[in-house]
Amino acid sequence: MNILIADDEEGFRGLLHSVLSVDPTIQLSTAASAMEAWWFLSDVEQRFDLGIFDIKMPHINGFALLKRVRSSARYRHLPVIMCSGANDRETILQSGQLAANYYLVKPFKIESLLAKVHELGNRRRAAVATSRRPASSEVSASQPTTEPSQPRSATPLERQSRLRQTG
Repeated sequence: MNILIADDEEGFRGLLHSVLSVDPTIQLSTAASAMEAWWFLSDVEQRFDLGIFDIKMPHINGFALLKRVRSSARYRHLPVIMCSGANDRETILQSGQLAANYYLVKPFKIESLLAKVHELGNRRRAAVATSRRPASSEVSASQPTTEPSQPRSATPLERQSRLRQTG
């Protein structure tokens, strides 16, 4: 899982890096600003599975970064965890309105972060796997099916019509 961390506090980036890098399935990129994070996201060589964004960053805040991510065709569905020391209702609601997947109030328990990272990562992998499978309408006629065809159930209107004909 490839994770992008965007936070202007070097100590917090370092903490997240040291906690998350223990897991060998996780690759990390860190950005000291929202502008730097967008630079990473714009790199066609990179593909991220999760973003962890601070809200209060200089110049461009985490909300503006999240808006940009949600308006991007490439990252529209990227799971994002917003982190902030702000615990007020307005900030938390705004985070939800901008479609953040989760909100963590600093300081938080590392276990809470790890649980959310793995939950969102698993959801993302499942969504990607599902989107790669052809839909039933995309299966060509030349492909054999292993399931016997089932007769279609009558609709309520068809059943009612049959009752009138037999009655």
